[in-house]
Amino acid sequence: MTRKYFAEFKLCNKSLMFAACLVASLFVMLLIVNPSSAEIIDGPANVRVSPKGMVILFLNNGVPVKIISTQGDWYLIQIKIVLDKDPFLAEHKIRKDVILYDERGLEIGKTLNNVDIERRSQNDNKYIAFIEGYTFKTNIIIDSANPDAKSKIQTRSILKLAGGLSGEEYLLKGEPCTDCDGPGFSPVGFSAEEILKKYPHKEPKKNIVKRDTDFSSFIGQDRLAAKADCMYDDDENCSKFIVKLNRNNTEIFSILAGDNSPIDPIRALWTYRNHWFLEVARTINREVIEGNAHHVYTDVKGELIQDGDSINKRYGYQETFGSQLLNDNPFYFFMKNGRVGISFDGQETILDYNDVSHYRCCSYSVFNPKGFRNMVSFYGKKGDKWYYVAIGVF
Repeated sequence: MTRKYFAEFKLCNKSLMFAACLVASLFVMLLIVNPSSAEIIDGPANVRVSPKGMVILFLNNGVPVKIISTQGDWYLIQIKIVLDKDPFLAEHKIRKDVILYDERGLEIGKTLNNVDIERRSQNDNKYIAFIEGYTFKTNIIIDSANPDAKSKIQTRSILKLAGGLSGEEYLLKGEPCTDCDGPGFSPVGFSAEEILKKYPHKEPKKNIVKRDTDFSSFIGQDRLAAKADCMYDDDENCSKFIVKLNRNNTEIFSILAGDNSPIDPIRALWTYRNHWFLEVARTINREVIEGNAHHVYTDVKGELIQDGDSINKRYGYQETFGSQLLNDNPFYFFMKNGRVGISFDGQETILDYNDVSHYRCCSYSVFNPKGFRNMVSFYGKKGDKWYYVAIGVF
């Protein structure tokens, strides 16, 4: 017991309300010994729709909040509110000038504009909702007793990308794997299950069909088909692959894919309006002698072809890979000047990752990146740190 609270106890001992004061003193001491793990508002504080964006509400001083992530000097926070009557304009929006209350019925703030909510439910004639928004870092008191909140601040970041794409990245505990149980990656401060649940995905369109090394797609009623054929050496060994593209059984394009290796030379064939896109893995085998062991390594680079012209040469890319239709617009990864970037609907964004592993014959890289109709997920590497990343049109 500290000197301050011992003095309060002595004062209570002289009071006619000894029991009540004793309980109050013990309650204060309990708070000292077991502090709350919630982060709180040092305010009152404005909450905005985005960093430096429109103010959507204010919160009173001392309101507990949940920190979702950071973006520069701004914290994305979540607030739980309880309302006695329905103040909603629609299923996921609260009206302007609504007083906000917590679960104890205490006033915690007020909406200053119409506010989007993450989700809501009704229980005993009360509406429970969650609001997310941004507040400046000086408006938050971080509880040092809550390591989970600190780890989430440091391990999750929001991504703003060109062309209307958005997403998040999550720091991983180590390199992803395909042999381990569950999703195959372990985030810091989160579970893989809660991350995957947050990003419901739609399966790719069915206009791309793979049968062994055969791919097909359509432009109108015209059928496009790509196939990898062997080129045989003098010993009748399949030494190299050539990829041929036919339109209605007539060859319209061919490209040398490189040396025979475990890596499939055709990576994607898809169409956009009246254009076709063919992604090819160009391979070179290297023989390396290490002691008494003889090894063969395969160097591989992706090349995206549009209507017979190389996207790599057009934009000076070292390689392109992971191409697809994303939200019905062209999307692909590229390497330029040693940095990874993405292109979506003709707009480029340079990413911070020095590597997005792809095209490998085994491990997680077989499925990296992973494309869907509305999003792309992938593992990226910054230095020696690995991240799970989800980007798309959400």
